[in-house]
Amino acid sequence: MQFNYHKRMINEFGEHNRTAPMQIIFFRDRLSDGRYAIMGKEEIEDITGVIDDIWQNLNLKTGIKTNFLIVVS
Repeated sequence: MQFNYHKRMINEFGEHNRTAPMQIIFFRDRLSDGRYAIMGKEEIEDITGVIDDIWQNLNLKTGIKTNFLIVVS
């Protein structure tokens, strides 16, 4: 479910701005120490794949580096 939300938001960003986001910030609550490292890696891989797919579909420049920040409380 979360993956579809990311895909929709990144697609809307790409359609509106015609470029990749320079940074994406995640806010996460109630994750154990071991879980947030896994979540971050999996989520970032998913989102980078979505960005590449959407950019190809929108005929936008790919390969733009997006910085990720994960805030866990």
